[in-house]
Amino acid sequence: MINRSREIIELLNLKKVDIAAKLGITPVGLNQLLNTEKPKLETLERLANAIGVPVWKLVLSDNEIREVNLIEENIESEVNGYVKVKGTLYEVHSFEDLRKLLELNV
Repeated sequence: MINRSREIIELLNLKKVDIAAKLGITPVGLNQLLNTEKPKLETLERLANAIGVPVWKLVLSDNEIREVNLIEENIESEVNGYVKVKGTLYEVHSFEDLRKLLELNV
């Protein structure tokens, strides 16, 4: 498992002191956490929430992230059609369109 936390923090241009405050630890404690080679999942979840990213971004390599992005793109492009609800026809082109349709509560 890769711990990309430090890299993600730099990419997002975040201040470590702010992240430490969100986690309720000192900046020194945050540095120790970032230097941990194999942090616990619970720790990664807390850190991901403080940074504002999903946990998988902290542990996947660049190639694995590209694979996830390709899978997500393929999933989104596999939906295409029409849904008729209570006599009204809706056109959908993605899972996001379906989610929006469900949120309409029709």
